Amino acid sequence: MNRKTLAVLAAIAVIGAISNISQAATISYSEDFENGVGSEWSASNTYTTPTFTTHGNSIGLGRFGNQAVTLSLNTAVPHNEATVSFELYINNSWDGNVISNVGPDHWNLTENGETLLDTTFSNVKSYTQSYPDNYSDGSDYYYRTGAAESNEDGFYGNSVYELSYTFDHTANFLDLTFSASHLQGLNDESWGIDNITVSIIPEPTSILLLGAALAGMRFKRK
Repeated sequence: MNRKTLAVLAAIAVIGAISNISQAATISYSEDFENGVGSEWSASNTYTTPTFTTHGNSIGLGRFGNQAVTLSLNTAVPHNEATVSFELYINNSWDGNVISNVGPDHWNLTENGETLLDTTFSNVKSYTQSYPDNYSDGSDYYYRTGAAESNEDGFYGNSVYELSYTFDHTANFLDLTFSASHLQGLNDESWGIDNITVSIIPEPTSILLLGAALAGMRFKRK
């Protein structure tokens, strides 16, 4: 094997090693609320989530009605995107798209003020919902469309959704705001969240440039 081939292989090894370090340096936040709620949250109340076959019956953040709850995280590392994943519990008689004194029942998620989801949910068989689309799309889906699980306990039952969104993000902070509107009282319509994870992968551009520079240096050697 000649010196140029060895040089190329060495440069590739360096790039691969540094890239692996970058992936390992992923910044992650996760919370299941079993041991309380941290100061990064704007609300601290918890409740026992509804019971399903494989979800729920654990401690979640909630219950909430017509209010906004914000998770604030420090993201001061060069990056291009972030991912948030969590379970959303839709409790009792959400009325989905129905336009009346009981609906539409909206739920929203924003990141640093930008909308990720603005939708409606229904636990009532005769009412449609806009999820998995945004409400502004004008969609009418069967109640509980996209739910991971549902039950018939309580007032019209409950449903749980596994939500995940990846979005462009470069700021030094991340504010995720969860909110609902046009709901009735907490004993009639409420929501909660559980098992949330936020991941941010450091920007790899500088690492790739370093690897390319090393390869170029190796090629020039005699």
